[in-house]
Amino acid sequence: MNIFIDESGNFSQKKEESSTVFSPDCVVAVCLTDSELEKWEQTYGNLGKGSNIKEDKKAQEILKKLVEIGAVVFVVSTNCTSFSIEDVENHRKYFIDSMLNATKQDGEILRESVKRHIQYLKSLNSQLYMKAMLILRLIENVCRGLVNIESKFKKEDLLNNKLWCDKVDNMEKTIKHLVYFTAYNSSNVKPFDFDISKLPDFINEVEGKKYFSFYKFLPEIVIESDDKIVGIKAADCVANFFRRSCRNNLTLEDPSIFKKLFASNYAIDFLHFKMDEEYIDIPKESETLKIPKESAILKIFEESIITD
Repeated sequence: MNIFIDESGNFSQKKEESSTVFSPDCVVAVCLTDSELEKWEQTYGNLGKGSNIKEDKKAQEILKKLVEIGAVVFVVSTNCTSFSIEDVENHRKYFIDSMLNATKQDGEILRESVKRHIQYLKSLNSQLYMKAMLILRLIENVCRGLVNIESKFKKEDLLNNKLWCDKVDNMEKTIKHLVYFTAYNSSNVKPFDFDISKLPDFINEVEGKKYFSFYKFLPEIVIESDDKIVGIKAADCVANFFRRSCRNNLTLEDPSIFKKLFASNYAIDFLHFKMDEEYIDIPKESETLKIPKESAILKIFEESIITD
């Protein structure tokens, strides 16, 4: 399985005076088997960036093709302007404390390893930290989602998985740290909620304890410029079209096409950075945040968002 990740939005907490609509920053994963990727390359080998595709009809055509070839898509978004710097720092402190507390029963080598990854997380500015947390949640959701719909794939489709990510913001270093956190979380902090006995290829056993091995599930990470990898361009397009749909700047003939792409559990998630509630529903209309009622994507968002 090829898992392509890209983003849309600037992840800035600065509000634009002219912006009064729900305008989420998001990260997207487009998952394609080798045969599906080959079909995508045959049609869209020369595809440009999503932000350069202005025509609604062209966007519809691209999304429809992804549905036709069987792509599985995941999105995690947030509205960065809704959270203060204090909110983000409290979230960072909570996350770091949770990781450190989880290591108390571990050996010294593992504890020191976690601390090294945490030091990197501390070094990120709030903008990059928010993006990192979205990508972390995205990687976890892709893992959960693909495993939970394994009936869609042949066994070999979920072996030798490869994660592809755009080369921006020192992403290679960030992704490697996030993969470590995902692997640690899946076996220590928040075990993934599926029957691992169905997945013997991804099970590790240490001191009599069996757990899902994220490293076995995702053995290869490729960081490459999105202008060279057509799969990353697909993720770029979906992220851009999703964000434009939320802003009501994209009108599709078939609004349900996003729902067809977001076919898995865990496909749509919204990350909240206020520590009094980790998950929230779509923000409701207010004086400072107006959601276009006719925006079709929001209905899908409200129906599909993870709340537990």
